[in-house]
Parts: sequence; structure tokens; C-alpha cells
Amino acid sequence: METRPIAHSRVFDPPPLETEAPIQMAEVLRDLIDYWGWGKTIFLLILMLVWLLLLRFGNAAIDWWWRQPKAKKK
Repeated sequence: METRPIAHSRVFDPPPLETEAPIQMAEVLRDLIDYWGWGKTIFLLILMLVWLLLLRFGNAAIDWWWRQPKAKKK
């Protein structure tokens, strides 16, 4: 009777990695520029950057602004 190796044993041989190379970011940008042109691509990249910055710092920025002393009305 043949036994199969246990996954966490040293004998286990993982399946080979894919032979196809992963998609490179430069390829994606080149394709995006070809499809949309420079203007829309740069706009999209800026939009993504703003979105990532809001995700990272948005909560703290809103909290900081909310805790500032308010101007007194006379």
C-alpha cells in the first residue's frame, strides 16, 4: 500500500511554480497608457494615491481637525 507524504513533513514536495512570468507593473502601465492615453492614466494614478493616503491618514487627520479649539463667536 502506497502512503502519501504529509504536507508539513520534510519529504513533501510542493507542486512546481507556474512557468509563466507574473504580470509586471510596467506592463500594466504601458497597456493602460496605450488604452487611455497619458492624461487619464496620470489622473487615475493620482486618484489612487489620494485614495491610499486617505486610507492611511484620513482617520487621524479628521480626528486632529475635530479636536482643534473652536473659535468663539461673539
